[in-house]
Amino acid sequence: SAEDAAPTKLQAALEKVPAPTWQTGAAANAPTPRETSGATLDGAGLFVIAGRGKEEEHSDVHFYGASGWQTAQAEGIPFRKRSGHSVVQATVDVGDGASPAGPALIVFGGATEMKGYLSDTSVLRLTSGSPTWSPTPQSGTFPVGRDKHSAVVIGGAMIVYGGFGLMPEEEKDDDDEGEEEEEEEGAGGEGGGKSLDMGWFDDVHSLDLSCWRWTKMR
Repeated sequence: SAEDAAPTKLQAALEKVPAPTWQTGAAANAPTPRETSGATLDGAGLFVIAGRGKEEEHSDVHFYGASGWQTAQAEGIPFRKRSGHSVVQATVDVGDGASPAGPALIVFGGATEMKGYLSDTSVLRLTSGSPTWSPTPQSGTFPVGRDKHSAVVIGGAMIVYGGFGLMPEEEKDDDDEGEEEEEEEGAGGEGGGKSLDMGWFDDVHSLDLSCWRWTKMR
C-alpha cells in the first residue's frame, strides 16, 4: 500500500546521514595484537585498555587521536592485568577528599588466567599530567566476578548488565539441583561465585558515581 511505501521518520533521517567510509588508520606505535580489550571514546580520540595477547593478559593503556597511537604512562596504584572487561567515561569524584572531580575512565570486571573472574572497579583519572589510577571507597551489593558484560553511564550511574562467570547458587537453573558441586572461596574483587558452574548472567547492577555505592537492580 502507499502507506507502507511511505518512508518512516527514521528512514528519512538516515537518508540524510553520509554513508560511512572505512579508512586505514596509523599503525605506528599501535598496541600489540590482542583480543577482548576495553575501549571507549572521549572528545579527542579512542582509549584502549588491557586485553589478552598471544600468551597473557595486558594492563597497558593506549590512546588513538589526531597524532596517531600513543602509550599512556599511567601512574598511581597498580592496575591488574585483565581481558573481557568494560570501560566507560564519566566525570567523577574519586572520594579521597583531596582530588577534585574530573574526567575519568572506569574499568569494571574482566578475567585473568591466574585470578579468574574479577569484580573490582578501577578508576583512571584523566586530569592534567599523566593519567592516574586512583582508589575508590565502594560499598553496597557488589556484582559477582564476570567478563564479557556490557556497561554504560546514565544519569550519574554506571549500569552493568549480564556477562559470563561463576554462577552463584541462587542463580543456577533448577536443572542443576542435586548435582554434585565444588565450592570456591570468593574474595573482594576476585571470583565471587560459590560453585564452579559457569554461565551467562542476566542481572543488572548500578554503581552510583557520586557515592560509589553498588545496587542490584535486577
